[in-house]
Amino acid sequence: MRLPVYYLLLLAALFPVWTSPAMVPEHTIQNGVVSLVGVGPDNPILYDNDFWTDVPDAAYLWMKVSLGEAKLVGNIITRCTFGWEEKYAHELRQQTDEAAKLLRLARESGLKNIPEPVVGSTVAIRRPPGDKESDTAFERTEGSALIIAEAKKATPEKPLLVFVGGSCTTIASAFLAEPSITERIVVFQVDGGGYNGSDQWAWDITRRHFKFVNWARGYFWGNVSVWPEARFKELPENPLGGFLRGYAASDLGKANQWGDGAWLFQLFAPGCITAVEDDDQQGITVPRHGNNTRAMEDEFFRTMKTPHTQEIILPSTIKPVVSTVTGLLLEPPVDLSKFTREEFLRVSASVGPHKINKPWTTAIPALPPHPRSDVHGLDEREIRACMLQARDLFEKGAAVPVSDVGLISTQEDVIRRPMFNHVSAFSNEVAHVYLLVQKPAGADAWGTFSIVQDRTTNPPLNYFAEIKGSEVRFEAVSCYKCHANGPLAVHPARGDLINDAALLKAFNQHIGDQPLSRMHYPPHDPAPAYGDPLTLKACTKCHANDADRAPLFKVHSHSIRVLVDYGHMPPARPLRPEELAEIKAWLAVKP
Repeated sequence: MRLPVYYLLLLAALFPVWTSPAMVPEHTIQNGVVSLVGVGPDNPILYDNDFWTDVPDAAYLWMKVSLGEAKLVGNIITRCTFGWEEKYAHELRQQTDEAAKLLRLARESGLKNIPEPVVGSTVAIRRPPGDKESDTAFERTEGSALIIAEAKKATPEKPLLVFVGGSCTTIASAFLAEPSITERIVVFQVDGGGYNGSDQWAWDITRRHFKFVNWARGYFWGNVSVWPEARFKELPENPLGGFLRGYAASDLGKANQWGDGAWLFQLFAPGCITAVEDDDQQGITVPRHGNNTRAMEDEFFRTMKTPHTQEIILPSTIKPVVSTVTGLLLEPPVDLSKFTREEFLRVSASVGPHKINKPWTTAIPALPPHPRSDVHGLDEREIRACMLQARDLFEKGAAVPVSDVGLISTQEDVIRRPMFNHVSAFSNEVAHVYLLVQKPAGADAWGTFSIVQDRTTNPPLNYFAEIKGSEVRFEAVSCYKCHANGPLAVHPARGDLINDAALLKAFNQHIGDQPLSRMHYPPHDPAPAYGDPLTLKACTKCHANDADRAPLFKVHSHSIRVLVDYGHMPPARPLRPEELAEIKAWLAVKP
């Protein structure tokens, strides 16, 4: 779904329905509650949409999954086909980026068990001459294969529920590839007068062969509801809640409102839809008077406000940090065997006990929305403001820090004694903001450092700075030595030298989801010539100009030596002897 209501109503006349016999879903209506035979909250679900951040129902469904209340077996991204006969109105990349963004926000807010989205159809299905279905050309995609595989696991008595929020291209392609799946699937779609039927031939095929359940034939949300923008203030203060508050206030949000979610709300809260009627003998549809939008609203907010049970991970379950004796380390590993957890907790608390070891519901708290609309590139004043805001939140005890003794900052030629860290992260629509409060054992004062990742540029731009009082001094060269791609995952020097293992896991997931980024060099700290990057294939799968992480240079030798030797990198497997020899030879040559 994408266009607001006035486009959708106009399109109703542009896409006439070709009627033919179909499997009309069996249903009953008792006391204003619509029930579909064989359909309930325990059915397997596939969610198939084009755009993912112009409607709130995907976030709602993912919350249901995270709470253990829905059996979501997959998410499918189907290209928006509007305008396809002349020129597609939207690029597929827009839709895949939106799905990735929503997934990131959900995971940063603590949601779990969400299947990774896969791509479905990337082009519309063209109607063949003579309207002969068997002559229809179609794509076989990961999305259509997923539909087929999950349908075969379902039964006619307990079918797979496919919720389609865009065109029916992927579900129609699945049928063309495997016609036997039709009796094991019920398709739900928000028609909205025609926009989601812009792939007309796919829409015809789907309605003709599947049990088809429609919503909003000839009307849209503005005709049946008043958008409750103010209620979104009830949502938790986390990245997903912040995003949904922004969505609720946007023109797109006010037009699309509950979007593709009518039948999803009804699935989990019977009574949201109170009446259905025949849809040209090819399914059923919801008439205008059949919507209880207040029930939908209450179900949405009840679900989205449900607190998650915080995951408990004992420090003893964290894999011990031990050198793998690669020969890469320049110095023997630091011996911390006599350093106790009690000492770690005592020194960590000297930063101010009210600032750390706090209960949390989200690992990445939300920052207030950015005041400048349609921003493309933050200026240094805005970067400084983000950094000071993060520092102030920490000082007030409003942050959620991971506290540890750091492996990277303790080993090798950097400190070689316990280094105490408190690391917090925040985000809003324009920036990811990180704060590091740090000191080595034996020091009196805590130093404060910050990274702001400007997410309005492509690729994102990382700013580093030290904060002293109200002064923010940008740095680059010394920071880049450990931060090839901006923020770095937290690696404790020992499994029990961490305050909250569950928070560590969630924080590192946030770091792991970041894209390729680049370094900001201020005029007083320009980039020197770093020479040629590392070309070892085991590393360049991730670290390259066309990969997920920035290239590695010899300036990064400290992090390379420590992370490889302690088994953190590469993440998939240890380096083989010949690969270790190659990396040693490369490190031995001076830049």
